[in-house]
Amino acid sequence: MKKITLLLLIVFTMTLQAQNKLLSSIDESYNGTSWDNSRGSNYEYDANNNLIAQTYYNWGINGEFGAWQISDKDTYTYNANNKTTQNIYQEWNSTTNQYDNLYKSSYNYNLSGNLIEETYQEWTDSEWENNYKIVVTYDSNNLIDVVINYEWDGLQWVNDYRSIVTYNANNKISQILNEEWISSQWVLEDRDVFIYNENNKIINYTSANWDGSNWIGDYIDNYTIDANGNTISNTSSYNDEQYKTEYSYDASALISSFAHPFKDKTGLDYIYENMLYLNKILSENYFNYDNSTSSYTNNNRTTYNYTSPITLSTENVEISKNTLKVFPNPSTDFIQVLGLTETEQYEVFSILGTKVSKGSIAVNEKIDIQNLNNGLYFLKFKNGSTINFIKK
Repeated sequence: MKKITLLLLIVFTMTLQAQNKLLSSIDESYNGTSWDNSRGSNYEYDANNNLIAQTYYNWGINGEFGAWQISDKDTYTYNANNKTTQNIYQEWNSTTNQYDNLYKSSYNYNLSGNLIEETYQEWTDSEWENNYKIVVTYDSNNLIDVVINYEWDGLQWVNDYRSIVTYNANNKISQILNEEWISSQWVLEDRDVFIYNENNKIINYTSANWDGSNWIGDYIDNYTIDANGNTISNTSSYNDEQYKTEYSYDASALISSFAHPFKDKTGLDYIYENMLYLNKILSENYFNYDNSTSSYTNNNRTTYNYTSPITLSTENVEISKNTLKVFPNPSTDFIQVLGLTETEQYEVFSILGTKVSKGSIAVNEKIDIQNLNNGLYFLKFKNGSTINFIKK
């Protein structure tokens, strides 16, 4: 009875903690009669509730619908001020069963904690190669003054793009003039204009191109903000096409009460847009405008889950019934496998499908799990058997 009570307490505690985190999101598309899964994400956080990993999944096995498959992944590292210093994007290689590097962004800050440089690199021939970088300068009021984009020409950084920022009386960005480096001089290219409500929330964003004598508008965003400051709808117009996004919330809970992936990671993530969600975000619905019917059609949606992550398909982690058992389970230090008759090769996977350790185990030997984080794991053997255990 004591063991059962302890296990229930652990499960309850894990569930309670999970409810304080946004653990996953699922994208779906409408096929005309029902909603089909298309893509999803799992989110992992550090002790300070910073997002450290977003793992992406596609719906399908070998091109056929029916299960979640690992697709790609973003990982983040942070400094002592909880500002991100590095973001690495990787793609899952189903042949090697590991992630391959693709892109990396590195961030540098000044003594005031302001982002001053982002360097973007691509993984080429087994090493990181420069691609572009962004340098940010600030005025005497510690507001962004100029942002310059540079391209790497193979030998040095060269001018590419420049943004000059101006502000309204409330020190909110009112306009960004963008210039392109052409023939050794800056040439006016386009501009972004922002309009705010009385609470300094963006309600209109307009982008326009400069044709040499006039501004030609090409993109418009209109935002509807509720009394709590949440964006509840965003209508976009681009050339002759229109789109709309509608957001639903739990008005009884604040998003700041949860670990979530929408935190400002650099200090500038929301400098050009609203932090959309102040209350607990539940879902987003995406609409396309049909000119023939003069109405919007809901074709895609995203649902956010605070209670469980996406479960991998058996292609990534196979959970099979077998006679092997782990003891003790849960455990804090070591586990033994009951039912072994010979030495077996094993691998340990996290609930997200990440391999965290491997080795071999003989009859009556133990596996050291002291260095694992608390949570659910899968112990997979070379013969195909898989059993789960809890590290507490």
